[in-house]
Amino acid sequence: MVAALEKLLAAQARVRPAGPDAMWQQVMDVTEAFDGVRRQLQGPRGWMPIPGQAWAGMVQSVTGPESQFVVAAAKVLDDPDQ
Repeated sequence: MVAALEKLLAAQARVRPAGPDAMWQQVMDVTEAFDGVRRQLQGPRGWMPIPGQAWAGMVQSVTGPESQFVVAAAKVLDDPDQ
């Protein structure tokens, strides 16, 4: 989880200077959602097990912003001048 978040932050650093401003908020939403899951999983004594229902909610909290980012990125790639 920590390694995946580090990769996400590294990708975020590359998007900021290269991508349009409209994409920046999308990137921030995905990063914040992913970090929120990390905070929930990493308790005061280390990584904590999560019940299935809670896990499903955490997955949804990331996949929603991620899907929105993918749709927005596809639009920018299809029409960079928009």
